[in-house]
Amino acid sequence: MRTLALVLMAMAMGCRTSDPPGGSQDLSTDTRDLTITDDLAGASRADLANSTGAMSLTSTAFAEGGAIPLAQSWNQCSPVGNNNNPPLKIAGVPAGTQSLAILVEDNDVVFAHWGAWDLPATMTTVAEGSSKTATYPQAFSDFGSKGYQGPCPPAGGTGHSYKFAVYALDVATLGKPDGTAYADVVTAMAGHIKAQATLNARYAR
Repeated sequence: MRTLALVLMAMAMGCRTSDPPGGSQDLSTDTRDLTITDDLAGASRADLANSTGAMSLTSTAFAEGGAIPLAQSWNQCSPVGNNNNPPLKIAGVPAGTQSLAILVEDNDVVFAHWGAWDLPATMTTVAEGSSKTATYPQAFSDFGSKGYQGPCPPAGGTGHSYKFAVYALDVATLGKPDGTAYADVVTAMAGHIKAQATLNARYAR
């Protein structure tokens, strides 16, 4: 009976929903987000295990492990936060790639900041702030809004680490419309990833 009670309690917590955060991005107790993204991350990792290629992803705004500029933070987190996606440079896209996708997530808590897909396989640069006027489809992030949403970790401490990732896909389109939920985009990518490249950076306030 005790085991059954624990199972029922876990199921109830897994079904809990909450509103998108209105303040700092501290979701360590948000079971809804943790459950969704953990499941998807597991599927994505399994898919990536068979990926090939030597892609690279860099930025003129920060180096690997560097600090994300204030202008690229969430616009409700900093007085000068502009929600500008950082400039990105993509290289080494493998032959046969049909399209690209970009995902941005917090490494320290399960939280999605940006999802973009159906990008041309020939794209080599993503301009700073281009998410705001992009014609390619973009997902609703865990902020509950579409397009790039910058970092906003709890104040104090060393901040959070964020992963910017680009994926080479073997399909020209994921068949998902603009405004699709981030979780659904990641699911659609499974089985279509040829290669990936990542860039990690930190943000603290």
